[in-house]
Amino acid sequence: ALVCLHHQPVPVDSGFMDSMALLNRDAFFAVLDRHPQVRGVLWGHVHQAFAARRGTIELYGCPSSCVQFKPGAERFALDDLPPGFRWLELHADGRIETGIIRLEACSGEVDATSGGY
Repeated sequence: ALVCLHHQPVPVDSGFMDSMALLNRDAFFAVLDRHPQVRGVLWGHVHQAFAARRGTIELYGCPSSCVQFKPGAERFALDDLPPGFRWLELHADGRIETGIIRLEACSGEVDATSGGY
């Protein structure tokens, strides 16, 4: 099983994003821990690629199809990476193959001085 949600259930080492993480992460993982068929957790929200592991569960954050947030930033900051997405291949044995694909720079202007997106 792959569980998908919007907010990240673990810190991604970005101060401003970590302040907006899943509020009930302990309860969330307590449920997952009772279900060994869960092999991965996938989320958006962080606008950056992220990969980690918690026990037998793969943890994946996804880049945005819009603007990217700078990894490791304590305050809101945009990265200069182009839009992207995470692809997934789920195998019958529970393995998850995944990667990030970046798109051509998007047309239109991004306001790099914005206080948030």
